[in-house]
Amino acid sequence: MNSIPMRVMAEKSHFLKLAEQSDNDRVLIILQLHGGNDGINMIIPSANYDEYYFRRPNIAIPKLNSSRKLIELDSTMDAANQVGLHPDMIGAKDLYDRGRMAIVQGVSYPNNNGSHFRGRDIWHMGGGFQDYYSSGWVGRYLQKEYEDLGAYPDAFPNSEMPDPLAIEMGSDVSLVFHQEGNIPTTISLPGSPEGLANLVES
Repeated sequence: MNSIPMRVMAEKSHFLKLAEQSDNDRVLIILQLHGGNDGINMIIPSANYDEYYFRRPNIAIPKLNSSRKLIELDSTMDAANQVGLHPDMIGAKDLYDRGRMAIVQGVSYPNNNGSHFRGRDIWHMGGGFQDYYSSGWVGRYLQKEYEDLGAYPDAFPNSEMPDPLAIEMGSDVSLVFHQEGNIPTTISLPGSPEGLANLVES
C-alpha cells in the first residue's frame, strides 16, 4: 500500500475511536449525491450578499422581503464568516442549531484542475492530486481491519464475520469501497432502502 492511505488508516480518526468505544451496533452510512449542486445558492455568503447578488441577479436567493428568502444561519459568528442557507434547508438549520451539523467551506486539494470527475476520484481513493489508486479509502480500511480473517471475498462470510463488510445501494459501484486489486469490499444492491427491506423480508 502507498504511504498516504496507510497513514490515513494508521492514525485513527475521532470517529473510529468513538466506534471502538461503542457497545451498540450502529453503522456508518456514506451518502454520495451525484449530479449538479449550486453550492453558492446552498450556502449563501450573506456577509458578501451584495457581491453575490451582483454576480447572479437572475438566480440569487433573496435576503429580504420574500417568503423564499435565505435562512440566516448563525448571527453569533464574526460578520465576515456569516452565511445563509437555501430556503428549503430548514431541516439543516435545525440540525445546526442542535449542534448536529457543521459546514466546512473551501474544501479542495492542491493543483485542482477543475474536473468534477477527477475530484471525485481523489476523494474516493483518499489520495492526492498526483495519485491514481485502483482502491478506495474505505476498501483499504476494511481490507486491513479484517485481514486476519482471510482474503476478501474468498474467505467471507465466515463464523467471525457472517455479515457483509459493507452494502452499497444504487446504480454505481463506487471506488471508495474497492480494496487493492480493484475488488470491491461491498455487496452491491440496486434500488432503494425499500427494495433492501423487501429483499431481507423475502
